[in-house]
Amino acid sequence: MNQNFSQNYPGYPPTFPPPEPPKPAKRAHPFGVVALTLGIVAAVFCWIPLLHVLSFCCAGVALVFSIICLVKKRSVAQSVTALVLSFVALVLSVLLTLSLVDNPLGFLNFAPDFNDDRYEGYTYDPYWDGYSLETPEDVLRLALEIDYGEYVNEDGGFLPVTLTNTSDFTQSYNLCFEAVDENGDRLAYEDTVYVTELAAGQSYTVDIFTNVSRTKREEMKTATVRLTYASAYVHSAEE
Repeated sequence: MNQNFSQNYPGYPPTFPPPEPPKPAKRAHPFGVVALTLGIVAAVFCWIPLLHVLSFCCAGVALVFSIICLVKKRSVAQSVTALVLSFVALVLSVLLTLSLVDNPLGFLNFAPDFNDDRYEGYTYDPYWDGYSLETPEDVLRLALEIDYGEYVNEDGGFLPVTLTNTSDFTQSYNLCFEAVDENGDRLAYEDTVYVTELAAGQSYTVDIFTNVSRTKREEMKTATVRLTYASAYVHSAEE
């Protein structure tokens, strides 16, 4: 009736139906948000040793959530981004894990080559990224020569010891000595020596047993000096 009325009477404006209410904005699916967040975390930590394990787990969860969202056609943009990030993080995490174990892929340089004959007899420590020897027998066989001097009963007493690096690498040493008499009784407390970055073929002389009791100093001249503990460390980056 209003329409006919407005048509018959030009002075009145025409009437129109009320506008449709605005459609509510689509909210992001929770799985899409979680997938994108975990995908970013995985991509950030996938190249860091130890943390790459966390990255692998996050990438796996992100991959599952993103696939669910794509199947349901929800949060498509977030899901695709999460899918790409999680896939890249998974691949890099796996490669880093393999490289830390034995570097089966030669083009990766995350860890040294265990097949290098130069390090035969050494133990590789991935935490320090270096090779080490942990027994006196191995240290003396592969990396060190010890020359014991004569005990000097002056200025508190001391025994000069010359250490020579017999390996092909710059080494750092941790050595522990003891002195015993002919009956095997200890004449002095164990003495520890730390030597850092001794180059190949280089020698270093250090005085040990500088705090021997006065009553034991004469016996120190005929004492037997033994190496009770020894370790050697060489950095793997050295060529």
